[in-house]
Amino acid sequence: MTKPTLLVLAAGMGSRFGGDKQTSAVTPQGEFILDFSLFDARRAGFGRAVLIIRKEHRAVFEASLDVRIGEGFIIDYAYQDMDDLPASFSVPEGRTKPWGTAHAVRAARGMINEPFCVINADDFYGYEAFEMMAKHLSSSEEAAMVGYTLANTMTENGSVARGECVGEDYLESVTERLGIEYNQDQTAASYELEGKKVPLPLETIVSMNFFGFPSKCMKCFDDFFADFLTTMKDPMKSEYFLPSAVSAMINNGITKVRLFSTKDRWYGVTYKADADKVSAAMAELKLEGVYPESLWG
Repeated sequence: MTKPTLLVLAAGMGSRFGGDKQTSAVTPQGEFILDFSLFDARRAGFGRAVLIIRKEHRAVFEASLDVRIGEGFIIDYAYQDMDDLPASFSVPEGRTKPWGTAHAVRAARGMINEPFCVINADDFYGYEAFEMMAKHLSSSEEAAMVGYTLANTMTENGSVARGECVGEDYLESVTERLGIEYNQDQTAASYELEGKKVPLPLETIVSMNFFGFPSKCMKCFDDFFADFLTTMKDPMKSEYFLPSAVSAMINNGITKVRLFSTKDRWYGVTYKADADKVSAAMAELKLEGVYPESLWG
């Protein structure tokens, strides 16, 4: 049986964090958040990882991540490039903003012919998500998503973007919500829509870009990107988000998306101020025996 591949989105600019957060250490051993995801993926049954990065960062990953892991897990690389567009399209003059998370997934076309799972490099998901996804992708031709309770994905240090999920056993829709913030006493949250604050319950299941796909879905990222380029509203800022591609797959009857959820807490470094909290959480998980003191021995 073919093992699924882990596809890691690691080309983000880190503008709110103020640096390259994918390669920022969160443990005394120098491990990144990504080390924990790769460790969990390997023990859950994934066969390899493909990292979507910026070309100029490959040497950094090879000198740190590859050296630590050694032969513990196979890592391949693909590049997200602004100029990587379908035939007959070109980058609008003056655009500098990357094309978004679904465009990043598209960068791996030609490298993946097996079921695959997409994650963010700078998010800590917990082992349960990888275990559920590996089992699903090894036994089903349907896509899947592991969702998190909004309250378990918030930061007190600023706003975040999350995909609001609708559905029970199967995902009916996922809508990108921007500018999600706590209220003053952190008992509720809201997001921004056309300059207004819209309430979003803390128990809402949200997407953290933890999606699994059968191999046939890779072609969809290319097909739907052409549609996006044709219909985008703002040539300078519009982005091709992963939830948008997933919604298009559902609406076009290409695949159903099995909806799983976990009670695990998400950790991430959206802002510099988040880093200490993440480091403390990883240290606590190691003390509890969830992870070894040194992930790769």
